[in-house]
Amino acid sequence: MKKNFTLISLCLLMGCSSPEESADWPEWTGCAMPLGPNQTVDALRQERTLLMRSTLSLEQALQLARSNSPALAAAQFQINAQQSLQSAAGQLPNPQVTLGNEKIGLSQPVILGQDLQRQQNVGAAQINVLEAELRSVQLQVDAQLRGAFSSLLMLQRAADLQQQLVKLSENAVHITQAQISAGELTVSALATTTTAAALYQSQAKSVLRKLNTARRKLATLMNVDYHDLKVVGELDGILKIPKLNELLNRIESLPIIERELSQVQVAKMQKDLAYAQAIPNFDLELYYTNDEQIEAAVLFELPLNGKRNARHKSAAQQQQAARSTLMLRTQEARIALQQIHADIERATDAYSQVHDVVLANQQQAFDIASARFEAGDISKQQLGDEQMELLHVQLEELQAWLQMMQSWQAIRSLLSVD
Repeated sequence: MKKNFTLISLCLLMGCSSPEESADWPEWTGCAMPLGPNQTVDALRQERTLLMRSTLSLEQALQLARSNSPALAAAQFQINAQQSLQSAAGQLPNPQVTLGNEKIGLSQPVILGQDLQRQQNVGAAQINVLEAELRSVQLQVDAQLRGAFSSLLMLQRAADLQQQLVKLSENAVHITQAQISAGELTVSALATTTTAAALYQSQAKSVLRKLNTARRKLATLMNVDYHDLKVVGELDGILKIPKLNELLNRIESLPIIERELSQVQVAKMQKDLAYAQAIPNFDLELYYTNDEQIEAAVLFELPLNGKRNARHKSAAQQQQAARSTLMLRTQEARIALQQIHADIERATDAYSQVHDVVLANQQQAFDIASARFEAGDISKQQLGDEQMELLHVQLEELQAWLQMMQSWQAIRSLLSVD
């Protein structure tokens, strides 16, 4: 009899136990870019290095930033993890085996009150939260990249203009020295031109330092090795400003608001689950005793301590908290959009003033000076002075353009704007 009992025990163990599911988890290589079938991590790094030795357009930089962003990779892994949990949420609990000297048994929990379906609903709503978070991270990655790209593009142009100022100031020093030798100027005039030349050289070095810092920042955002990175592109003109009402009407489509809306749904599903769990589940048990008898039993919980009622109240309060958070985030988004819209208008007006008025007038003055120089009415030094004034205004225009782009960066971090 004991031999038969042992055999039955072994059969139950073999039949009810299942081998652990082996999951081949992907190894993160430090970037979200998937490796090819025959591509190693070192090969991928070499590919990135080669990319950095050439010029990059905005679209290429955006693609690299998205592919190599740890933030996007982390957000996607969170979704994958929740989806794995979601796939198991609707499954019945595993049966349990009891082994003893006098009996062996098998018990199976029986779920009532649609608990399994409601657990699946909670999991699906949590996935919606994570997907909204992923979209929000995507906007932030793109906005940061665009801002860094614009800064580098502007500083490249500024460095060129600054070098032209250095050359013009050096020419002014040579002209002054020639005029002193010819007895047209006194030696004291040289101090002014040499001081100006030294100032322009100092400013040029400062711009180059800012340029290298901007290169490193852009390379960091793309998660690539730093080299003499150069970007190509046109300085966009004035962008069409969306109306404030159009922006405010899109509040519910903001990923940060979509996330809170999904959080409200999660809280609702959790409340429904808590109500469903008010119906107690039970365990059905079958035993095979040592004297070859089969016994059955039903085990269920007696709700004596009020835990279930506490869960109901907690779930209801969580739902109210989620709704209040949604109202708060909506209010904050409305204020942020109003402020950003005002900043864009102010920065655009400032750029328009420099580009359409100041720069246009200075360009006209330089054109007139060029014509007078060709006619022999003014000297080369006077023409150089007009050119330097034009370069100063062009630098001012670049700075105004960057401030306008940075104001757009703020709105692009919240929603998708063409």
